[in-house]
Amino acid sequence: MDSNRTISVLFTTDIENAANGERLEFPATKEEMREMLEYIGKSNAGWRMVPMIRENGVTSPLGTLTSMKVNEVNVNELNYLAVKLSWLESNDLEKFEAVVDSGRYLASDGVGNDELSEYINIADNLDCFTLHSGMDESGYGEMLLSGPDNPVSRLIQQLRNSPRERDEELANIVECLRENVDMEQFGRSMSYSNDGDFLDGGYLIEEGGFNAEYYGLLVSASMIK
Repeated sequence: MDSNRTISVLFTTDIENAANGERLEFPATKEEMREMLEYIGKSNAGWRMVPMIRENGVTSPLGTLTSMKVNEVNVNELNYLAVKLSWLESNDLEKFEAVVDSGRYLASDGVGNDELSEYINIADNLDCFTLHSGMDESGYGEMLLSGPDNPVSRLIQQLRNSPRERDEELANIVECLRENVDMEQFGRSMSYSNDGDFLDGGYLIEEGGFNAEYYGLLVSASMIK
């Protein structure tokens, strides 16, 4: 992903109601939502009873979101998600895509039907994840064994600073072992203990503390300018 990219349109969908139809881009302003609802005859329905988008009726420049498995989408809820995503910095947007791609906290794991509330909760909990962008198994292994402030280098340094002669020999042994490690296999093995995921976007680790607070209740329009 381009770290400098900006995305002004997160979703595009065709809203249908009998003979009328309307294409709407999200995030949408209050005025754009009002005009759309009036056009399809739903202006007096209230925010909860806004029209539903048919299955597979949502498109997005974010590849992970084009495969959302939702039978019905409340357009106000979709706009709420789009507003949240539009506020994210590019690195957090990349992290959001990675979490969605991993299937974590999606009830269907991308196979059955997901709920928009699950995507909203992911957007609200991005600080619970660390994404090493572009990192594969080999890169992860190298980071653990040779990266800045890694424990192996600290151990070697401590052994070399020790006054005992045999500790210098131990330092040489550890150094030799590190130089001959299969980094790809080591990185893959360590990912199992960390419960991490290697994805197209890089290596994703969950740090814990995920708190799902949104369960599809009525969304306030106050976020939408």
